[in-house]
Amino acid sequence: MLMFSSFEHTVDFLYQKVIQKKKEDCSTIQQLGATCLAGYISGAVGTVVSNPADNIVSSLYNKKAENIIHVSI
Repeated sequence: MLMFSSFEHTVDFLYQKVIQKKKEDCSTIQQLGATCLAGYISGAVGTVVSNPADNIVSSLYNKKAENIIHVSI
């Protein structure tokens, strides 16, 4: 869910602040570039946000930690 939300917000930001045109007024290459850049940025945001939570769940699942407090130790 985070990836889709950050992707949509990134696309809106790119068109409003960087390209400064409506999507309909941009060429196909500009649209493809904005989409690729937004996908890259949303992937990076999703990784940074979800990686700590994934490590906590993995540690709890593998019984390396008894509770969430022992995960960071």
